[in-house]
Amino acid sequence: MNKVLKWGLIIVGVIVVLIAISPTDSKKQETGVPKIEQQESHSPLKTVSEESQKIDEYSQKFISINTRLSEVMFERAELMDRWLDWTASDVIKFAATGITIGDLYDEAVEIVPPPVFNSVHQKWVKAIKLNKQSVPLINKGIDNMDAGLLNEGNRLLLEGIDLLGEVTVEIEEIRRGKL
Repeated sequence: MNKVLKWGLIIVGVIVVLIAISPTDSKKQETGVPKIEQQESHSPLKTVSEESQKIDEYSQKFISINTRLSEVMFERAELMDRWLDWTASDVIKFAATGITIGDLYDEAVEIVPPPVFNSVHQKWVKAIKLNKQSVPLINKGIDNMDAGLLNEGNRLLLEGIDLLGEVTVEIEEIRRGKL
């Protein structure tokens, strides 16, 4: 099951990288940062520009959280592969990864998405919540060498990873259609 988890994390990571490097605005400066045009009136162009900016800001937060989530989940999976041989340092790292997943969930919940992302945002938060819910089950499963808890934790984790993949595709589709 850990090999499936690793491949899922790798796929999510690749998708996040592809989103990060995809062009979102033909008026980008050489730095890759979208150029925000200043206008005095409330013309339709300004509204579109403001909407595009909100979408870009949301997308960047999404990418940042997903990138960190992918990294921490990959670290967690690698630690789980050798849990029978953990050092004290490994125990601390494993605990820290679980805390980080919870923190990333809290960050995602705090984000207010642009209206176009409302439904996909809810799915995204659910995906991260599934990953967060897997943490105590896996931790307790390891502590007690309980295969049932480990299986349930891994089931939630894989469900969250699958949902993250779906969300990533949906967000990219929305971005391509709106920008």
